[in-house]
Amino acid sequence: MKIKLLLAALLFLLLAGAAVWYFYFRVKPIKTTEEALQVLTETPLPGTDVPSNPLGGKVPELNPLDKTNPFKDVYKNPFTP
Repeated sequence: MKIKLLLAALLFLLLAGAAVWYFYFRVKPIKTTEEALQVLTETPLPGTDVPSNPLGGKVPELNPLDKTNPFKDVYKNPFTP
């Protein structure tokens, strides 16, 4: 009889602890649009901002049309002027 009472008390304590943990650590819902915008615009950690242009304006000049024929300098057509 004492073992059943002890197990029931232990089960009650576990359930009470789980309920307290759930209500204490759950995420609070966002209620207004202003709060949602504030949450979306804040950075997660300071100093982790990614610049909008990681190359810093040093973009190489590449023309995709120059790369279309890889054999342009290898073979010279004898019938072209």
